[in-house]
Amino acid sequence: MNRTLGIVLQTIFEAAGLIVWLALIMSAIGVIADGGGLFEFAKYLGLSVLVLFLGFELEHLVAYYFLVSSKLPVGRLTVLSISETIIWIAWFYISSGFAHAVGFVFLTVTMFVQHSLELRVFKGLPILDFDEFSFFFNSRVALHTLIESAGAQIWLALVFTGSATLGVVGAVVLVVTLAVEHVRQAKL
Repeated sequence: MNRTLGIVLQTIFEAAGLIVWLALIMSAIGVIADGGGLFEFAKYLGLSVLVLFLGFELEHLVAYYFLVSSKLPVGRLTVLSISETIIWIAWFYISSGFAHAVGFVFLTVTMFVQHSLELRVFKGLPILDFDEFSFFFNSRVALHTLIESAGAQIWLALVFTGSATLGVVGAVVLVVTLAVEHVRQAKL
């Protein structure tokens, strides 16, 4: 299988999911700011969650297919996609409600655990193994988790400036850091 194609596709799916998700969240916030209705707000919010989940689901399916096997453990990959969706939603609210530093720490710690669990699934191991404490903390994922978290936090900070140009720069930073993360993951 073509590992490079897999890395490119998983980066495209994850980045697109994150960027469209944030655009929909910002639109939902705009609806409220403009005095819009609850239904329109809920529509944007619900769609944003669906887009984010689908981005992660496609990322995981493509990564597994190109890096491991065409026999996809869809249920286990879906569990990972759901947990990652929850993490990123919580990160957005923490980053926007508290501070970027708090958001960065939250995303780094939770994604460290998420990446450790993903590595277990990709190695054919059970997601959870309470007899083995290290299933929560695999040091091999630490660096690419830091890279992803830093890229995400820079992206969000640049989007929050309100400048369209800086928002695009932030999106580029996000895509580059996700690509670096995926190249590193493919080597594990």
